[in-house]
Amino acid sequence: ALQRPDSFFVDLGLGGLRVYDGTTEGSLFPQIAKVKDSLPVANNRKSQIPSREELASDVTEDLDSEDRLFNMQLEQNPLQSDADTAVNVKLKSIEVIYNPRFLVE
Repeated sequence: ALQRPDSFFVDLGLGGLRVYDGTTEGSLFPQIAKVKDSLPVANNRKSQIPSREELASDVTEDLDSEDRLFNMQLEQNPLQSDADTAVNVKLKSIEVIYNPRFLVE
């Protein structure tokens, strides 16, 4: 193993984001915010808001850095570069469904 005490590597990521509409009953769009490239919800579950247990089971998978909503890598004294610091940041797009009822008090 190669030990380099003068360097470090940090990899931070956010797997996903989902916001559910709990105010509009029978909504055609139960998810009002999600990652644009995320997998679609099955038709029989579109009108249902998932339970806490179902949401917890969704986050147990370890996602690759390419599949995450947000990913940041920071490396001090990288091996493959002449630079002192390497920073890599990736962010996927988010789809937001507008509902004017959310903005009215």
